[in-house]
Amino acid sequence: MSDSLTERFRSLMGRQAISVAIITSRLKSGPVGMTATSVLSVSLAPALLLISVTRDSRTAQGVLQSGRFAVHLLSAEQEELANQFATPGRDHFAHISWHPEGEGETPVLEDVLGLALCRVQGTFPVADHYLVLGLVEDCRLLHDDRPPLVRFARSYHTVGRPERVAREAALIALVYEGLPGWGRVT
Repeated sequence: MSDSLTERFRSLMGRQAISVAIITSRLKSGPVGMTATSVLSVSLAPALLLISVTRDSRTAQGVLQSGRFAVHLLSAEQEELANQFATPGRDHFAHISWHPEGEGETPVLEDVLGLALCRVQGTFPVADHYLVLGLVEDCRLLHDDRPPLVRFARSYHTVGRPERVAREAALIALVYEGLPGWGRVT
């Protein structure tokens, strides 16, 4: 792709609002992970996910070596965690709560919106990436009350509940302003 086509393609794809996830796996030397927006639900029966990982990344090496990976969906307040796993050379697992789980001791992050534990079903080399098809062996929605973290126009955003909560809080404030003892302090 020419540089101008690459930039135009990046701009076009940046206009797509996409959930932010962290993919984790394990090398013999320890846990590995990366922030990703390339996660796709492929099938419900059987439950299958498709991820895209850069070929030369440690996460790709972990997925290929262990044959297992986890996809963690992030909530709106986890932008810092997304940045931690997106920064090359950083200890991604420093100062966070996680534990190994399952046959491959896949690193599972705690307090995320939800997660899926997967076993690799197929790996497809495409350009400088691997597309990895994973069979979902377990999944959990941990915080249904939290809005998701999404990526749009090269920055983080959220959708849903915060606007509704703000509207409801404003309505409650209006009601209380009319009650004796609940008005504005002057």
